[in-house]
Amino acid sequence: MSADNKSSAAGAAPTVDTKDTKTVAAADTTGTATATATATNSAASIDAAVLAATNALNSKRPDFACDKLIANLKRLQSGGDGKTSHTATTKPIVLISTGALCPVHTMHVQQFEDAKRHIEQTNPGWVVVGGFLSPTHDGYVTNKLRSSGYTSIDGKHRLAMTELATAHSQWITAAAYEINRSAFIDFPEVTTALRQHVNSLTTKSDLPACSVYYVCGTDHALKCGLYGRSLHWCSGVVAIGRPDDTGTTQQLSKALKSCSQESTILVPSAAGAVDVSSSLIRNKMIGGESVVELTGPVVAAYLKHNNLTFTKAQTVSQSAGSRLTRSLNLSGSLTSVVLCEWILTDGLGLETAQKELTLRLSARDRRFLAFCCVCGV
Repeated sequence: MSADNKSSAAGAAPTVDTKDTKTVAAADTTGTATATATATNSAASIDAAVLAATNALNSKRPDFACDKLIANLKRLQSGGDGKTSHTATTKPIVLISTGALCPVHTMHVQQFEDAKRHIEQTNPGWVVVGGFLSPTHDGYVTNKLRSSGYTSIDGKHRLAMTELATAHSQWITAAAYEINRSAFIDFPEVTTALRQHVNSLTTKSDLPACSVYYVCGTDHALKCGLYGRSLHWCSGVVAIGRPDDTGTTQQLSKALKSCSQESTILVPSAAGAVDVSSSLIRNKMIGGESVVELTGPVVAAYLKHNNLTFTKAQTVSQSAGSRLTRSLNLSGSLTSVVLCEWILTDGLGLETAQKELTLRLSARDRRFLAFCCVCGV
C-alpha cells in the first residue's frame, strides 16, 4: 500500500501517517468551502468552493482520504451515532465504486445513498460507515470517450469535481488512488488497495474492522460475472439497477436465485428515480444547454469556471476497421487481426494502431500494415 495515505478526524488524532500536512490542509480547506457551498447553495459560497478547488488542482491528494470514515467508526465504536454501538454482531461496511465520472453527477452520489439505505434496511447490524468514488485514470477514460465520439476531461479536474460533489456528505469521499497512478489499473486492484489501506488503518487506530464492497451497475456485474461467488479482492459486490434498465436487474435477480447470494447485494432502482448519465450531460454541454440540474450547482459552476467543455472526437469508422482487419487477414497473421480489431474498436486510429502493433508484428506484417495505413484501406 502506498505510504502517502493520510487521514485525520475530529477529536483525538488517530494513529495514521500525517507527514504531508500541506496535502491534508489543502484538501480540508477545499472540503470546508464546498460543504458550506452545498449547505447554503448561495452564489458566493459556490464561487468560493470552486475557486478553492481550482487553486488546489495540482496539490497532491492522499490516495484514500479517510477522515470521514475514521469519524464514523469512532462514533459507531462509542455509540455516538444515536442508532447503534459496535458489538460482535455489528458489521461496518465500506463501499467503493470506480468509473470515468466525466463528469460526476447527482446520480453517482444518489446511488451510494440508495445502496447504504438498502444494505442497512435488509441486513440487521450492518452499518455503512464510508464510501469512495474513484475517478478512473486518463489512460482508460480518454480512449473510452474517444471510441464513443467525445473528447474527455483531465483526471485532475474529474477528481476535483468528485471532491466537490461529495464534500457535503458525512460518509462519501472522492478517492485519488487511480488519478495518482502512472497508468490505468483495473477495479479489482483499486478495491484491493482500499481494502488493504482500511485494514491497516483500523488495526493501527484500534477501530472496528470493516468489510469492503465494490459498487457497480447491474450491467457491469452481469458482464464481468461479479455475482454469486466469492471474490478474493473484495468482501462482496453491490449491484445497482438504473431507472431506465429494468432488464439487467431482472436478469441478475434471476441468476442469483440459482447460486450463492451471500456475496452479492442487488439494489433495485429507487421508485420514481430519474436516470442521469454522463453521456447525457456531455451531449447537453455540446448543445449549449444547462446541466446544473444533472450535476448540481457546484460541479456546474466548476465546469464553467475552468472552461471545461466537450466536443465530438474523430473516430475510426467500423468500415475502416473492417477493411484493415480483412487486409491484415490476407497477410496471414491471426494475432495481427485480433490486435488490430481491438485497437480500432477502442478508437485509437490507424496511425496509433500502426505504432501499437509494431511491437507484435512480423517484419512482413509491419510493411503490410504501413501500406494499409498509407492507402487508407
